[in-house]
Amino acid sequence: MEAQEAHNFCFCLGKLDSERRWLAQIEQLGIRQDGINVFSAYFGGLSQIDRQFVSDYLDQLTQSGQVKAEAIVCATQQLGGDITGVNRMVTLIRDKRVDPKYVAYILKHGKWLNCLNSGEYLYLLEAIAGSDLENAAAVVESFFIWFHPEKAVDGELAEFAWKCLEASDTSDQNYYFDRLALHLVQTNVAQGFRLLEKLLLKQLTEYRCWNPINSNHQREFWEFLYSNNRRLAICIPLKVSLQDPREYSFISWHFQRRVNQEKDSDLLIEFALDSEEQAKIVCFKQLIHNLQQEYPDVANETEAYRIIDVRVKEQPLHWQNFLQLKRLWNGGKKAAIKIGEHFTEQNPWGKGAIAFLEGVMDELE
Repeated sequence: MEAQEAHNFCFCLGKLDSERRWLAQIEQLGIRQDGINVFSAYFGGLSQIDRQFVSDYLDQLTQSGQVKAEAIVCATQQLGGDITGVNRMVTLIRDKRVDPKYVAYILKHGKWLNCLNSGEYLYLLEAIAGSDLENAAAVVESFFIWFHPEKAVDGELAEFAWKCLEASDTSDQNYYFDRLALHLVQTNVAQGFRLLEKLLLKQLTEYRCWNPINSNHQREFWEFLYSNNRRLAICIPLKVSLQDPREYSFISWHFQRRVNQEKDSDLLIEFALDSEEQAKIVCFKQLIHNLQQEYPDVANETEAYRIIDVRVKEQPLHWQNFLQLKRLWNGGKKAAIKIGEHFTEQNPWGKGAIAFLEGVMDELE
């Protein structure tokens, strides 16, 4: 309450200071961290009687570098958006005087962004995002503010939005990513399916990017894809899962909450039977995953190998299937070792699994 009253007072002070008697003192406050709010509120009020003067003055302060960049950002937000304000923000970001995420956070308040056209907005977002899209999460959240009043996301702006959705280190912004992807996919379904595959492939090497099928968060983007093409929406995650046992477990965990076992049974069976190789690999991975869940306290590969060996030999069909893995996998043991390497990064089950497969192959030889 006191902070709001102080802001209102300083805003009124600026609005009534037509002779700019307080200008020098307020500028000095802009040098201090605790003076940022006073500085921005005063210039917000002063802009009510002479906006052009305030804009020019902020440009001068930007060039001089004597006032805190955060104070200039907050004061710029008070003026409302225009290309001059965008250029001012871009200058501060590129000169590394302010955190781009701070700029995105401040400018999302009020209607500052609504005053920009798509070209101006894109120019600002590119500066905030960074050359490696390291601040993509802040950009995606900003997009949510942009299209909320039904502003268009098309052309180059849409292309940039798709790129940001693919970025790394964005897993803590699931809601905003899902909303933006849902917005974009309405006019480009093919790109939506490409995005789904790219993001799931990234899960093989990193878990900090947005996961569109995460069962713990909103999934309207994936549900839209599912309603558009049920086959692709199901088969893309399953095909990606075959490339890494860790990903298979991860996708299985989330998919079992999303896939309708009755409605989608035809697709699941078709996928499993699509090729003999796929079916046997899926079967083997699922067996290892199930054993991991059943015996979570296994401490070494020898114990894991023993359990796998006993369980498989109890089921003749499994035994016959796994005896054929050598013929099905090009490269023989190399294929098995490649799969096993991913297991070993997490627990002894991978080493046990690959020891079992190597034993099967030695038996065949």
